[in-house]
Amino acid sequence: MREMVKEYRMQWEDRVHDVGVSIGLVPITAGSGELSDILREADSACYVAKDRGRNRVHTYEKDDVELARHHGTMRWMRKIQRALEQDKFCLYYQPIRDTAMQNDAG
Repeated sequence: MREMVKEYRMQWEDRVHDVGVSIGLVPITAGSGELSDILREADSACYVAKDRGRNRVHTYEKDDVELARHHGTMRWMRKIQRALEQDKFCLYYQPIRDTAMQNDAG
């Protein structure tokens, strides 16, 4: 599938564009859990494939370090987004002084 997509050229407004695909695979077994879990795992595996340089395939594994890192990043993104929406950031600054000139540099 990836090779077929790689060979495809999309024409849009007098321009030809290359097309790529990132694929997240999840082995489905009797113990795979709910469909929502499987879809979430496939989505995570797809993001890892994209992070590795696009046009790649990544297979989900329970103890995958890259997936754990991706989940951690996504958690922080949600926390930061929520804090921004709730106006919980406070900006501080400290003047920079040029000790040789004895004046403010910025």
